[in-house]
Amino acid sequence: MKSELFGEITFSGSISNAKEDIAKFIEESNKDLLKRGAPDGLGASVISYNVLDSKLELKIEGKQIRAHEALIRLKKGISTAIGKKYRVGARTIEIKNYSIEIDLEKEPKEAAKIKIPFVEYLTFDGKKAKITFSSGVFAACIIL
Repeated sequence: MKSELFGEITFSGSISNAKEDIAKFIEESNKDLLKRGAPDGLGASVISYNVLDSKLELKIEGKQIRAHEALIRLKKGISTAIGKKYRVGARTIEIKNYSIEIDLEKEPKEAAKIKIPFVEYLTFDGKKAKITFSSGVFAACIIL
């Protein structure tokens, strides 16, 4: 199983001046924080990120450690890493897009007839199924 999300962490103030520390934190997280508890090669990683005033946009990919779990780990860790120095705290998490790719035992026969609530797209490629959830499911901010 492989999961991928595009989401953002909103902070209590601007984090524009913390770009270097954020880059360092993400680099270290890709090596340690997002790999903890998973066998080699099965952890999560931040594929890309962008700092926009008080928001940190993230694209995260995960295998055994799922992408939404990685986002929560990052929120907790980044608050500790930059919080005191820049006097900001992580306030909310918002998931804009979330997809899951699953390996199937066999190819589906009538894939076009499958409908699942809250699923925007369901595609099949041989023995793989990719599920993309509609953005409306995650429209409400998650406050942790």
